Amino acid sequence: MNELEQRISIDQVRVGLYIRMESWMDHPFFFSSFKIRNEKQLQQLRSLGISHVLYDSSKSDLPPLPPPRVDAPPRPAGTARPGN
Repeated sequence: MNELEQRISIDQVRVGLYIRMESWMDHPFFFSSFKIRNEKQLQQLRSLGISHVLYDSSKSDLPPLPPPRVDAPPRPAGTARPGN
């Protein structure tokens, strides 16, 4: 992890973020570092069952979503957060 990267929850990832997955091979993407360009990529990423990714603020269009509340029940896979 470099100084520009932060570890964020998969629930904080959204379209426009540049991410790096810590695993080099356990995913369907061509590269392990890339900008999330659309909802299809976001859903593929969330379907992998990973809990965190590395986020690079210098290459992202937006900041990540706020962290989920600790007292909130887990969001079912494939559902959008309110307001998205």
